[in-house]
Amino acid sequence: DGLSCAATGCLKHQRDKGSAREQHGSPERTRVDQRRGALVAAVQMMSLDSTWFGILVALVCCAAYVLIAQRVLASRSATREPDVSVMITHLTSYPVKSCRGVELESSKLDALCGLEDDRRYMFVDRHGVFCSQRRFPALCKVAPQLCEGALSLKAPGMPLLTVPIVDDAKTWRPCRIWDDRVQGADQGDAAAAWISDYLKTEGCRLVRFPPDAPTRAVDPTYAPRGTATAFSDGFPLLV
Repeated sequence: DGLSCAATGCLKHQRDKGSAREQHGSPERTRVDQRRGALVAAVQMMSLDSTWFGILVALVCCAAYVLIAQRVLASRSATREPDVSVMITHLTSYPVKSCRGVELESSKLDALCGLEDDRRYMFVDRHGVFCSQRRFPALCKVAPQLCEGALSLKAPGMPLLTVPIVDDAKTWRPCRIWDDRVQGADQGDAAAAWISDYLKTEGCRLVRFPPDAPTRAVDPTYAPRGTATAFSDGFPLLV
């Protein structure tokens, strides 16, 4: 009887243990279920990421299309003739750089000076550096006038001076405009004495840009290569 009771109790314990396993699951099965759930969650996340990635790719493609279309339209606009009407109301030539201008009704154009003989002459100091109104404000009162074969100069308190044109290469002297080195034909001692007296500065000279002197190139960033000028600050025509 004692053995029977013991056996009966053991069998009951095994059934209860089995029922508990069925209800709560074994540790191995629990781990498998956990891994399976993590895998399902990962797959769902990948699907969600793929959706957002597709949306991102579509947005990038749209932006690239818009950028390309803008560039194409800009290139077409650049090749069109500009629809701009320009009216010139005044023509002013400055025969001597930084001096008073001369009003014109018409003018010939040349490749070097723009308006004919515009800034063909200039005053330089003893070092050959150009004189401007920045350094010598009194230059604004010097009134030049081109006449046949000569340049006339008038200024307050100074006698009228007529300077014959000199282009002889023997008279050339090195001059500087900003960073540009050029050759200028010296116009003689009379003009030098006149301007030195007027500016109260010794050693000033009047020079002229000779037609056959080495050309002075302009900045190729803003003009076709080969474009040249005389004594202007940068370009033959100034608007």
